[in-house]
Amino acid sequence: VNSLLYWACQMYSAIDPQTDQIAIRFCTEAESHWTAERHKGNDSILILAATEFLCLGYLGQGRDHVVLRYLTEAADMAGRMGLFNTEGQVSGMETSSYSNLVGAAKTSHMYAAWGIFNWLTLMSLFYHQPGMVCPSSPPCIPIPKRAALDTSRSGSFGSD
Repeated sequence: VNSLLYWACQMYSAIDPQTDQIAIRFCTEAESHWTAERHKGNDSILILAATEFLCLGYLGQGRDHVVLRYLTEAADMAGRMGLFNTEGQVSGMETSSYSNLVGAAKTSHMYAAWGIFNWLTLMSLFYHQPGMVCPSSPPCIPIPKRAALDTSRSGSFGSD
């Protein structure tokens, strides 16, 4: 949550510069939580999403070296979680373990895999920096479908 609020405040500071101080506090708190989880060796969908939001916030601040650090961390974590691989990386989790997931856990893995994959791909195309990582293959799990978000009884979104 802190990394999302950091990014949101950092973006909003273009409209209201007073939010810079709030953004810095959220960033400090997010970094603290992120570092604690990484020291424990924890990989999760939430930590992966937090990594992306921290990176986006730093990108907005022009902190290139930190951006590259988080891009690499996200790519490595996605590989360890078996979401996809980057060049020279071997997956740490079997794709078959994804098939054991149900409901929100399965959906969150789908969105995380494809969201991080797309983010890394776009960054590798437009953010030319030494050490930039790029996915070597797309996720082996399905692209999330719009119906996966439906919480209504009818299950229908109407015609598109």
